[in-house]
Amino acid sequence: MQGTGPTPGGQYATQMARNATVDPEAVKDAFEWTERSCMPKSMNMFKRLLEWFRPIVCIHPYYERKLHEAETFLSGYALAKYRTELDRLAESEGQMSLNVLGFSKLPLTRGQLHWNEPTLGLKVFSGLSAVVKAKPDAFSDATALVSDLEKICLALREAEREEVRFTLVHRFGTHTNALVWEQGGGSI
Repeated sequence: MQGTGPTPGGQYATQMARNATVDPEAVKDAFEWTERSCMPKSMNMFKRLLEWFRPIVCIHPYYERKLHEAETFLSGYALAKYRTELDRLAESEGQMSLNVLGFSKLPLTRGQLHWNEPTLGLKVFSGLSAVVKAKPDAFSDATALVSDLEKICLALREAEREEVRFTLVHRFGTHTNALVWEQGGGSI
């Protein structure tokens, strides 16, 4: 049975598409539907579906208190995507990697955060940016990665001026709960 209309497959395809912000018809057409299961029509389609529904991860700073010029919350996706390659390349080039800074785990809890001085963060992120600019072919989207790194450098310069420490966090998904950030006692 083809997944259209009120069939369970059709409803599931429509919901999957809404969650991934893709065309419901594209999802319906990608599968062979029965009452109890669905199978991708082709391996290429299966790979595309994995792309549609892959988890969204980003890395960005969380500040000890509010900064006047910090625009890093909506960036960090390329940084998360290329973190492993970036760390490996940085270490091979004699630069510090993100591992030097460490990460604080979500949900943030006051008193359990790994705070860094902005001066150290600037050294790390400036060095990483230089590595990417020197070897852009090592990354499929070096432009996005440099953009993420430079936004963080800009914010860390402000943090240095305002004497505000920071920690790094991995954020999963596109949504977040304000309580997650408030529990840390700082600011995004």
